[in-house]
Amino acid sequence: MPASRYLDSSGTQSEFGFAHFAGLGGALSGFNGLDPNPQYFASTEDRGGLRPNGRVSLGTSEAGAHLTRGNLHWDGAGAVGQAVTVTFAFRSTAPDSIPNGYGGFSRFTDAQIAATLLALSAWSDVANITFQRVSGAAGEEAYTNNASMLFGNFSNVPQEVYAFGASPGSRDSASGAGDVWTNSARGVMANPVVLENGQRYLTFAIGQALGLQRAETAYFEDSQQYSVMSAFTEGATGGIYGARYSAAPMLDDIAAIQRLYGANMTTRTGDTVYGFNSTASQPWFSARSSTSPLIFAVWDAGGVDTLDFSGYAVEQTIDLRQTSFSSVGGLTGNVAIALGAAIENAVGGSGNDRITGNSGDNVLTGNAGQDTIDGGLGTDTAVFRFPRSEYTITVEGQMVLVSHPTEGTDALRNIEFLRFSDQTIPTVTLGGLMVTGDILNNLMDGTGFDDTLSGLGGNDTLTGLGGNDSLNGGSGNDTIAGGNGDDIVTGGLGNDTLDGGTGSDVADYSGASGSVQVSLVTGLATGAEGSDTLTGFEHIRGGAFNDVLIGDDQANRIEGNGGVDILRGGGGNDILITAAPTTNPLGATLDGGDGNDSLRGGAGIDTLIGGAGSDLIDGDFGVDAALYSGVRRQYGVSAASGPVTPFVTRSTVSGGPEGGTDTLVDVEQCRFVDGVMSFDVNGIPAQVMRLYDTILDRQPDQAGLDVQVRALASGSTTLLALASAFTASPEFVDRYGTLSNEQFVGQLYRFALDRDATAAEITFQAAALNTGTSRAQLLVNFSESGEHRVQTQSVLNAGLWVPDEKALQIARLYDATFDRLPDAAGLAGQLAALNAGTSLLTLAANFAASPEFQARYGALSNQAFVEQLYRFCLDREGDAAGIAVQVNALNTGTSRAALLLAFSESPEHVALTAPLWSGGIRTIDAAFSGAVEESAGQKALDGQPLVLVAEDDTGIDGTPFEGKTGMDPDPQVQPGPAGEDPADVVIAFKIDDDAFVLPAQDALEPLVLPDVEGGLPMPFGGFASPTDDWMVTLPVNNDGALSDPFPWHRTAGEDGWMLH
Repeated sequence: MPASRYLDSSGTQSEFGFAHFAGLGGALSGFNGLDPNPQYFASTEDRGGLRPNGRVSLGTSEAGAHLTRGNLHWDGAGAVGQAVTVTFAFRSTAPDSIPNGYGGFSRFTDAQIAATLLALSAWSDVANITFQRVSGAAGEEAYTNNASMLFGNFSNVPQEVYAFGASPGSRDSASGAGDVWTNSARGVMANPVVLENGQRYLTFAIGQALGLQRAETAYFEDSQQYSVMSAFTEGATGGIYGARYSAAPMLDDIAAIQRLYGANMTTRTGDTVYGFNSTASQPWFSARSSTSPLIFAVWDAGGVDTLDFSGYAVEQTIDLRQTSFSSVGGLTGNVAIALGAAIENAVGGSGNDRITGNSGDNVLTGNAGQDTIDGGLGTDTAVFRFPRSEYTITVEGQMVLVSHPTEGTDALRNIEFLRFSDQTIPTVTLGGLMVTGDILNNLMDGTGFDDTLSGLGGNDTLTGLGGNDSLNGGSGNDTIAGGNGDDIVTGGLGNDTLDGGTGSDVADYSGASGSVQVSLVTGLATGAEGSDTLTGFEHIRGGAFNDVLIGDDQANRIEGNGGVDILRGGGGNDILITAAPTTNPLGATLDGGDGNDSLRGGAGIDTLIGGAGSDLIDGDFGVDAALYSGVRRQYGVSAASGPVTPFVTRSTVSGGPEGGTDTLVDVEQCRFVDGVMSFDVNGIPAQVMRLYDTILDRQPDQAGLDVQVRALASGSTTLLALASAFTASPEFVDRYGTLSNEQFVGQLYRFALDRDATAAEITFQAAALNTGTSRAQLLVNFSESGEHRVQTQSVLNAGLWVPDEKALQIARLYDATFDRLPDAAGLAGQLAALNAGTSLLTLAANFAASPEFQARYGALSNQAFVEQLYRFCLDREGDAAGIAVQVNALNTGTSRAALLLAFSESPEHVALTAPLWSGGIRTIDAAFSGAVEESAGQKALDGQPLVLVAEDDTGIDGTPFEGKTGMDPDPQVQPGPAGEDPADVVIAFKIDDDAFVLPAQDALEPLVLPDVEGGLPMPFGGFASPTDDWMVTLPVNNDGALSDPFPWHRTAGEDGWMLH
């Protein structure tokens, strides 16, 4: 036989690689981590990165390197890439031992020898390997034990073992290196046939003997569609071969063996036809009938070559681009063109074929059927069988439709010439280009229209010129310029240089195979797609992974497109949009930065930061939070104007360090430094609010809301248990206690739903109560009903305050330490430290070490320190016994910081300061801003006004000037006089625990009394006011308490109004 030539990949998984398990690919598809029903297979345009199943994808060259990762060359690792000559023979006798203890030696039969010679030629066709046979061609001369590669059979082994080859090594015939063994007990191995599994196993075992290894499921393309070395069938990557197998190296095998031994550049250098009318020498390249299956990867070293699939009547996909797959003859992904092989022409069959050219000058024949032909780059010609006069040609932009009454209508794109049987004519098209390159380095220029240019593989240069272009570099290190117009630019894999040009351009990473980090400030994009440089872009589009996307000072549009993203707008009026995460319920972080931004979340749990300016913040689906940098009382929070939409929260947040007024839509929480304003219709605060409204026909007081929310959140109670507790309260008994079930139901409709029940409704609900449903359960049912949720939506739009317990601890520590309110920045800083793991005791020690603390307490003895602590922290003198206990603790080792913390967190101090924090922590810089004071402080602070606690309905019900209606137990805010005429106003006051209620200073703002040491008003205290302000006289009884009630009259005085 003439010397065969061959090119190789890499080594085996061990000294001997075993081809086990018939049908192994199907059985192990799940282990391979691949989609059992894949909808695509990877080719040039989408290899690399990650597949949807999370498995890494390798390009053809990378896969070839992986298959030869051991650098197992016949002349050693240092000879990788060099040609080799290897002797081979068929064993005459058994060796001293067969590897792995196998036995049952037999010689190769004539059929096996013929199959082996065919397999050897398959490898030498593609690589620089020369196989030299050491023996004759027939009889005893056909066998010898004297060669580097020896072939033999074994039989008495487990049936699942088919064949294996030893790695290359010593050329000594006794070494066993490079020997190939097959299991003759398996029928397919006793008589290997092309396109059956026996021939594939034989080719596989020779691949091992040449240095190739299994992929070991390391990457997505580990299947027999890409490599005969794979244990997994083609179905693992989307191929369909119908229980047929390749007899020759496949796409990645060719890259692998050529890496080891170099490419055979003498193979088929003339004009070669593959398929029907084949002129290629190997049988797997030839189809003889419409039922002939084809499975091969083409390696071709030269000439003008043709893929001819004219004999098939089924729909086919024919792709002339290197490393791409064609699906012909009813199979899927069964024909590929190797990296470095150029095939110029293609012929389709009588079905509806899709034919794609490459960057060369292609001649493409669709034949009968409704064919779609895209010539791609180059000067391409479409061929038709009949004279020009029999066809109708229609131009639709860049699409040319060529119709024939019997042949069908072909749709052509990027075709420069039409060849008929009698003439060849040029095509004329209109509009922008739609061109796809190949794996080579393509140069692609657009037009003044809207072009779509795709580079695919290679280091491409794409220029959009005018128009709104879509430019995609694909893999490789590409250079892309958008030019004029609003362009969408995708670099793809590789380190790309991207220039959006003029217009409003998008840097598009929506197809990224992993996370990316893109910044328009630095002009850099890194991550799964490589390292790109960006110039001239206004917008960013992220992908489905966890991206970081950062805008600049322009008006940016930044889209997350899924994943747990971080989006930052920077300056300018930006639009930030995320999407539903594909793998994680956590949502994105959107930061608008400066400017009037529009932020829209997705289905995840998004964090939205409007930043400076007046922003539109739309949380969309999920439980989303708008994040603000200040404390609650630095902001105004209210329901947005306009109609109330059921189950859609619409609120506004104004002021604060950010300034402006934000509009919040479908945002469930506003997170401030000191707590959360909840708008979540399904949240625990909303459930508590609705229960109060249902049972007591009022909203909860802040203290009650806090207690019940904490109890439900901790799991110590349930909504039903809470309802049961309410039914035992005096307030509930007063409303419902003596009512019959029918009356109870009627009252419940009026209080909860603000309407009368129908007779049928009363009958239905009363029947439920009469048959065992508890009143508590019915209350919960009404409270959480859709109708009641709609009724209370406006309350929810205004928000329900839930304080942060750690922030409260810090605020109390400020009061205990410095006898003052915290400043907002200090509160935020201390809270950050506490959340980062600093203990509260450490914070107290830091406070005690501060100059402010030392100035107040530093020089004091322990006795004086404790006495002062009682005065400043608890606003009272300490009792002798209590002082003695605390002084003794200090004298015996307790630190002043520990004592300070104990006073701060004592029940007395917590209760004393609670009104200061109700509805949001008051700070030096935000003591009275935001909403009307919900409650008043009972504690007088140095240099601070005295603020008053809320009381019940006795405050202002029935007054002619409505400041705030007396819905129990909302704060009492007294109105000022309206108009110029004096009039009597009867205002009832209630005093409790040294708290009292004040009239308003004018029609807009409440009058706040100056600090009075001890927290009590001066007896008969007259407070002189500036000119044109009110003069307020607070009459008190002899016991120091205000009359309850006491009539106040206002009359005109010389210097303004006087209340007396």
